[in-house]
Amino acid sequence: MSVTSGEGVFPNQGERDAEKAAKVREKLAAEGEELRRGMDAEVANGDAAATKNRLREILGWQAKRVTDVIDRLLCDRTVEEIKFMKTVGNGGQREVTGYRRRVEGALFSTE
Repeated sequence: MSVTSGEGVFPNQGERDAEKAAKVREKLAAEGEELRRGMDAEVANGDAAATKNRLREILGWQAKRVTDVIDRLLCDRTVEEIKFMKTVGNGGQREVTGYRRRVEGALFSTE
């Protein structure tokens, strides 16, 4: 079989690549939505945002996965990073970094 320029060795390779890319996009979108639901759960429990450690506990994900998804969502500007006071085990308050859905219309964090 001879292959001329413009012909691929594998027919329909372009279609397969497009299908793979679509599956990856769907997976990334699903991960982002799952993480945002975890953030929403923490906010519904009374916290201003969700910390990475709390998201790891809620979702059962490894630290790198949580960080990668948060980084993508920060780049998309669908979530925001804020500093807030969180009650720790002994009842004291500690400033921590958390993440929440971006407040509509806000260019900068309000806290």
